[in-house]
Amino acid sequence: MKTVRNLIIFACIFVVVLGQIPLGSDIIKRQDPFLAGVLSWYMAGLGQIYAGDYFKGTVFWIVDTTLWISAILTVADINFSSNSDIGFQLNIKPKENITKKQETIAISLATGFVLFRVYTIIDAIRSVRRNNLELIRSQKNMTFLDFENDGENNYLGIHYRI
Repeated sequence: MKTVRNLIIFACIFVVVLGQIPLGSDIIKRQDPFLAGVLSWYMAGLGQIYAGDYFKGTVFWIVDTTLWISAILTVADINFSSNSDIGFQLNIKPKENITKKQETIAISLATGFVLFRVYTIIDAIRSVRRNNLELIRSQKNMTFLDFENDGENNYLGIHYRI
């Protein structure tokens, strides 16, 4: 009888403690800084969006696209026309007589594009690291259920982070 009572008390304590432990979808997972950098390398602003900063990601994408298109428009003739057979036609040809000023502008825009892309990568990595630090700080004073296997034995523990 005493064993059953102790078992019921243990089960009640375990349920109360387990209710305070973040499990499954309650745990906010840390973000990967490397993935944020790769996403920003692929498309400027995507790493910021991954980090949760949608406004900055959108602005970065607009600036990046504007630099890219401006550099192309400086050295290329673009002809956009409608065609009854296929709907529309887009022809991009390099300009035949590029002035020194146009060449300098195109090189400056292309350099700005590359430098801005590097900045977006660094910013995405920093944003994710900052988010991860805030997450760690917010998880202080939380109880965690921990499972460990050392090869021979399994350990189940409850940790309280102070």
